[in-house]
Amino acid sequence: CGCNVPGVMAIRNLESRKEKFITAIITCITIPCMAQTALILRAVGSRGGIYVALVFMTLLMVWVGLGVILKISVQGSTPTLLMEVPPYRLPGFKIQMKKLKMRLSCYFKEAIPYVLGGILIINFLDAIGIIQALGHFFSPLIKGVFGLPEETVSTLIIGVMRKDAAVALLEPMRLSDSQIVIAVMVLILYFPCVATFTVLLKELGFADTVKGIAIMFVTTLVLGGFLNLLFRNGLSPIGVIALELILVVLFFLIDANLTKRGEHS
Repeated sequence: CGCNVPGVMAIRNLESRKEKFITAIITCITIPCMAQTALILRAVGSRGGIYVALVFMTLLMVWVGLGVILKISVQGSTPTLLMEVPPYRLPGFKIQMKKLKMRLSCYFKEAIPYVLGGILIINFLDAIGIIQALGHFFSPLIKGVFGLPEETVSTLIIGVMRKDAAVALLEPMRLSDSQIVIAVMVLILYFPCVATFTVLLKELGFADTVKGIAIMFVTTLVLGGFLNLLFRNGLSPIGVIALELILVVLFFLIDANLTKRGEHS
């Protein structure tokens, strides 16, 4: 259905543990699935194109920065991978329409039950006071670090089951422009959906999956607090994008320097 599951499953083609671990974590953290991307464009795009650019620029910064950090910190080798690339041909129109129908059918069959079921679960938890209790418990994190209202706790719970459904539930909350960007980024980063988590556990094993989840939580805390700090100090979306672009260039320079040192050693 255009999700991250096939991407995580593809790491079995890689040879070393280091390559598999880094690829899986980067895929889960920085690459939203197609359904989630569409809802991100709907939720953030309604605030203006600059906020869409900000979300994807932030993902690029995390992708490059986290990749460099993991390259330095994860032990192991990275052997050269040689794969035969099959010839590419122009797909037929009927095949494309059949594939489109299959993907739409798959999405509606999976997404709608999660959305309706998620709303039912959240309403039940809210009725018995669990959501308020969780909101108060995580208030220092949600409000203090991320600058979001306590009500977003319910959305984060849904995000564990289905990320795209969680993004859809952000719209009725009347978040500000900066809050919607932070909320979307937190939803993308903090934990993979159940399907991706299951495949991640199968491909990486229990120990590496736990390490990967810990990396996701730390990345979410750092990035969410970083964005909230920038917005609270009055930095505009263009200013944030410019700063992130500088950081991306800096990470590339660090990586190039480390690669050059490795070649000389």
